[in-house]
Amino acid sequence: MQNKLTDRQRYNRLKKTAIMRNRAFWVEAEDYYYLNKHEYHKKHVGKSGRDSWAGWVGEIMDVPLSTVNFKTTLYKRYVIELEIPIDILQHIHTRKLQYAMKYIDKRNAANILEIASNPDHADYYSFEGFKEYIKELYK
Repeated sequence: MQNKLTDRQRYNRLKKTAIMRNRAFWVEAEDYYYLNKHEYHKKHVGKSGRDSWAGWVGEIMDVPLSTVNFKTTLYKRYVIELEIPIDILQHIHTRKLQYAMKYIDKRNAANILEIASNPDHADYYSFEGFKEYIKELYK
């Protein structure tokens, strides 16, 4: 049986899914950050008996450590250090946020986040365009 969704319904469903996925990224990042900070992995050891963070993430959570590190690094920089709400960050591609980490600080955060998230800046909306803009702006 063929699905009878209209193109508009499909578009709306995709937009909602993208927003949920982006929100889930930041929720996971927050949870991993605090579980690691509070050493949760030492209280809930897997079958191997390893109480390391890497062992817990890999064995219990079945997630690559590099994925968790990526999420927690972004969370620490943007939410903890720069105090930017997740409600703002969830609308910006994480690759842009990762690239901007070496340039962003509290003074220029609003400008960088505006460029990263605003499609009116067509030249900078793509990842490559954004990289070039940031390089030029903060030489």
